Amino acid sequence: MKKALVVGGANGIGLSIATQLAKRKDYEKIYLVDKVVVSEEFSNPKFESIKFNLISDDFSIFNGFKDIDTLMITAGFGKLSLFKDISEQCINNSFSVNSVAPIRIIHHFMDRLTGKGDFLCGVMVSIAGFMSSPFFAVYGATKAALKIFIESVNVELEKGGSTNRILNVSPGSIKGTSFNNGKTDLSVTKDLAKEIIELINYISMDINANPKMKEKLNVVFMEDYCVTLAEYLMPASEISEQISLAGYEASGTGNMKFMINGAITFGTMDGANVEICDAVGEDNIFIFGMSAKEVDELWKQGYNSTYYYNNSKELRSIIATLKRGFAGKNFENIANYLLTTNGIADRYMCLADFENYLDVYHIMDEKYKDTKSFNQMSLVNISQAGRFAADRSIKEYCDNIWHLKQVK
Repeated sequence: MKKALVVGGANGIGLSIATQLAKRKDYEKIYLVDKVVVSEEFSNPKFESIKFNLISDDFSIFNGFKDIDTLMITAGFGKLSLFKDISEQCINNSFSVNSVAPIRIIHHFMDRLTGKGDFLCGVMVSIAGFMSSPFFAVYGATKAALKIFIESVNVELEKGGSTNRILNVSPGSIKGTSFNNGKTDLSVTKDLAKEIIELINYISMDINANPKMKEKLNVVFMEDYCVTLAEYLMPASEISEQISLAGYEASGTGNMKFMINGAITFGTMDGANVEICDAVGEDNIFIFGMSAKEVDELWKQGYNSTYYYNNSKELRSIIATLKRGFAGKNFENIANYLLTTNGIADRYMCLADFENYLDVYHIMDEKYKDTKSFNQMSLVNISQAGRFAADRSIKEYCDNIWHLKQVK
């Protein structure tokens, strides 16, 4: 019978993993090491909770778990904040919990990883370790360090002849996890997000009040968006607009689903757009904006959104409209976010990419008028979508990340 150790197992992802392991007949004991014990609501006869502080307690405790078959490290600590507002104590605690603690724990089990027997080891890292992002400077740095550590040890294991590997699990935002001392607090961005949604609604009302404009343009809110609704929307779409800043990996699998249904991508060289462009060729996609390298260079030079505002009649008109507002409601906060926010104004460089966005949009508009040519572009996208099948994705993970060999 097997035993497992889940570090950070009293809540969130760790508790979910522990609960799933407890359902298996081949596991007799699940040790949960966390700063708190698991609540009575989620208790299980197979659970044994051990209180442990990853910042201050003695790590020799892990020498007492040499008989386990599975090690999962899911504990994490993070604060959503601008770097200038984070205390040194928070920085220290973040690295202690997210980077140093997993490394120290795994060190206690290296004899199991390098041994001949199977030893399952997984670490909850994060997508933040693969990408730069405002508000996540410290958290992302701790996860990037952990990512490199895992990759390096896995190479050592492979070269040493061991078949064991450390699994890097790197999800995005997941409900049920905790940030900011026990709750996911998005107050830094929540108010702005609400105001952007409100702006879209006011623009919709303005369009509906103009009969000529309404004939050409409409804003529709699809309530309770889900896979079933997507099955109707995606085949009906001709353009898939993906406008995330290059290098932020915010463009995901949705554009692939649009692609396989014949929609042509109009977007930046970010995320999956890069792979789609490689697949279909530059003549069958509409790419605008800076490359990831150009974004990095602009950050290094010192990005100033007011430069683009001062040199664009269209941008000045848009900002003025935001300040003036619609139907008595102004959106000066959004205008200020783009131009004068304390810290970093327009951190996603919307103003820098705007002029090229317009240029490529006009090119797309002209292309759409040529029905035959546009339909050919659509067919090329459909024909090249097969490479994004899950089979290829899993194979590349096995080859490049998990370093698993195919079982014949």
